[in-house]
Formats: sequence, structure tokens, C-alpha cells
Amino acid sequence: MSAMPHVLITDMRMPVMDGAALIRAIRERRPDLPIIVVSGFSEHLPRPEPGWLVVMRKPYDVTAMAPTITALLSGGAGSAS
Repeated sequence: MSAMPHVLITDMRMPVMDGAALIRAIRERRPDLPIIVVSGFSEHLPRPEPGWLVVMRKPYDVTAMAPTITALLSGGAGSAS
């Protein structure tokens, strides 16, 4: 039995499947999974969803990641950088 992730952290630009496609696929299987999108180059970023999806622009302050994860896991809105 494998453990299920509690949060997904993904980039928007990836070689095989872009972030938008990954988010759609995850939402079909795990609509309750909080997502953090990190991107520095994408023009098409998803709209933040308080408590479910946070967008962090690169370069982001790495010290912001832990509080963002904590907020998402506790049902809070998280923060965006």
C-alpha cells in the first residue's frame, strides 16, 4: 500500500506534460488535493483557488514554501509570491 500525497507542487513548463494538463488530470482523480504551482516563465497561469491552489512566481522566497504548505493543509488560503 503506497501513501497518498497531501499536496502537489508542480511547475507549469515541463517536457512531457505541462502543468495545466497535470492539474486537470489530478483534479479528475483527487479534486481535494491542494496544489502549489511554481512558475517563472508561463504566461498562462491557473487562477488561484483559496485553500486549493496557490501560484508562486519564480524566483520565490523559499521560506514562503513551508507556511504555504501548512496553510493549504490546514484548509487556509495559503500565500502567493
